[in-house]
Amino acid sequence: MCANQKRLQGTLDKVKEKEVTILIGDFNAKVGSNNTGYKSIMGEHGLGQMNENGEVFADFCAKTRPLMFTIST
Repeated sequence: MCANQKRLQGTLDKVKEKEVTILIGDFNAKVGSNNTGYKSIMGEHGLGQMNENGEVFADFCAKTRPLMFTIST
């Protein structure tokens, strides 16, 4: 886990369990359309293929369970 992930995890650890968590930011993560192994956190309507940062972000979301949205520009 990199320093940014540790800092983000520390912040999320302070959030009450029943609160909704929405992460907003530029993670340089491309999650793509293949949601194999991630169906509980993502749909299959992304663009392209998942990159390494996308995999790290998807793994993080699978563990912490925030709402996950991607926006293509």
